Amino acid sequence: MRVSVDVRSPCDAVCVTAREDGTPPRVVFASAYPTATLPMPATLTFVASPTFTSTVTVTARGVLAGSFVGGASVTTALTAQGTAEATLPVERCRARGMGGFGTRPGGTFAVLRDPPRTIAADYDADGHDELLAVAADGTLAVLDAEITGVGSHRESELLVTDGALVRSGDLDVDCRADLIATAGSGTLVVSSEDGASPPPVGSAPRDVAIGRVGRTAPVRLVVGGASGLALVPPPGTTGSAAMLSTLPIDHVATWDGNGDGGSEIVATGPMGLVAFETMAGVEREVFLPTGYAAMHGPVAVGDVDDDGDVDLVATEADAIHLALRSGTAWADASGTTVTTLDADVARVVVADVDGDCGDDVIAISDTGTVSVFRVRTTGGLTPIDTMSTFLDFAVGDFDGDGAKEIALLGTGGQVRLWQP
Repeated sequence: MRVSVDVRSPCDAVCVTAREDGTPPRVVFASAYPTATLPMPATLTFVASPTFTSTVTVTARGVLAGSFVGGASVTTALTAQGTAEATLPVERCRARGMGGFGTRPGGTFAVLRDPPRTIAADYDADGHDELLAVAADGTLAVLDAEITGVGSHRESELLVTDGALVRSGDLDVDCRADLIATAGSGTLVVSSEDGASPPPVGSAPRDVAIGRVGRTAPVRLVVGGASGLALVPPPGTTGSAAMLSTLPIDHVATWDGNGDGGSEIVATGPMGLVAFETMAGVEREVFLPTGYAAMHGPVAVGDVDDDGDVDLVATEADAIHLALRSGTAWADASGTTVTTLDADVARVVVADVDGDCGDDVIAISDTGTVSVFRVRTTGGLTPIDTMSTFLDFAVGDFDGDGAKEIALLGTGGQVRLWQP
């Protein structure tokens, strides 16, 4: 089998994994290949010999600052008859030439911790994301698109009865997803390779993101909590924590806004919004458009206008505000009439779900109404759809086609998948 990996978006490395779909399935190959110094676009070619009797799923994904940034997979039988060829694009988004499927059933979870919080990650390296949450007993629960029955408890060392899963990434570039959970004892990390979960690090967090102060700097957990905002070394790594702010923090988002390989950080809490950017290997505070410093609600980042610059979505009560970045300048683009939900914003995510490569805004209110918006060229947001009533949602590629869907968690653990 010959696989060409087309790297179309900047990343530190490309992770290539192969999973043999036997009984039980097993990952037979996982390796990272540095791409930071390669001119974009770049192509890597891999050749696999026919050494397996069952089918194999080969996945290529980019890793940037500890987070996966897109990819693709192919499933084929490696046999001696003929040579299979495939091209796997690694890119920030995957455009769709046709409409989505609307809504369809997505399976049912076992009993989850209340209130439930879900994230998406390719936990078993099968080329598509699973929906993950903390079960009622504090263990890891996984809902797999391959098995649409009851989500199972997976073997792991995770045990968190007072927290939730909040993020996933690849902290050690081993090409396997790492899950990040909040707990009263600190930040927990679960390795999907073996289910290991080392002792917690840092003080009790309310939210955690992933970032670093420079392209060659080590990856850090960006931890926000009652004691402030800090860069914390992940479990099993060296270094000391660095405090960025002593203001209490509830929500954190990170991104590389200027292309220097370091992470810009925005965080909100009871005292308002703070933002930092990397400069000469350190984080320095920056200022956003007028009024944003007073915002307290959930935040998210993404390229909503598809111009190559990362933009900010910040919330206050039931209102969703939009700040567009162009070069080094910020401009408020919330529109003459600011978009509002039917109640306060509980969580917001920025991701491309309609397949046009401009990131969309997905938010859930305190009443459980999930709203999907795209940016309006004249400012503000245009609604795509509104769905109710749900407990939480997550965005991921649950069917492995390269495009993203929204998983909507309803009462009784029932999940529906949505795509416009």
